[in-house]
Amino acid sequence: MSDDTPQKTGIWKILGVIGLLGTAIISGIGLISDFSEVTEFSCRFYDGDWCEESEPDDAVPLTTAEQATRLLADDNQAGLQIEILPHPTFRVGDVMRLRFSSNHDGYLLVFDINTEGALTTLFPNQFSEEQKQGYLKVGQTLTIPDVYYGFDFLATEPIGTGTLIAVLIEDELTIIRDALPVPFKEIKMPLAQVVVQQLRQQLEQSVQDENGVVRPVRWSGTVAEYQITH
Repeated sequence: MSDDTPQKTGIWKILGVIGLLGTAIISGIGLISDFSEVTEFSCRFYDGDWCEESEPDDAVPLTTAEQATRLLADDNQAGLQIEILPHPTFRVGDVMRLRFSSNHDGYLLVFDINTEGALTTLFPNQFSEEQKQGYLKVGQTLTIPDVYYGFDFLATEPIGTGTLIAVLIEDELTIIRDALPVPFKEIKMPLAQVVVQQLRQQLEQSVQDENGVVRPVRWSGTVAEYQITH
């Protein structure tokens, strides 16, 4: 089994760091040393709404989950829903499944953020045969992991509150899917927050519809929390 194949240790213990800017840019050549520099570096290249307001020097920095909720789950016109199975509270070693539904058709993206702020892309991934393209239709539900994965999501440390972020993109937006971090590769802080910022920037693009009208990308986002205990 290759190093890129997740073991049966769950979504919170699969390691590896990959970022949209690349680890060579962020840390390999020592350009950035702390989160304030990460934010400044990212905003220097991307003109997003989330760069317009600066926090006071004594403000408490946002966690990755808080940032992702604000940037990726602030509008849910599609009625996208996350159901955590069998319930949102788990002991270490328990099996978790996730079920998704929506009132609009679209491409589904799913991210896990653990209590330490590390981010993992859960969907789309290479294991779900029936939903390879990540497309969710109205009236259907999508469950991960399904029978094609060959492994379960197991609750593992760190103990605490985890956050699931789901985004539904109603337009054909290849650049978003192609820019996603490798599924099941954990991205630690502060790179996790750079990834969240860049995803929001990608979602702020415009597209041209079948009538030649240029309009913003149609997308929705939602969030759900779970607890892991001993």
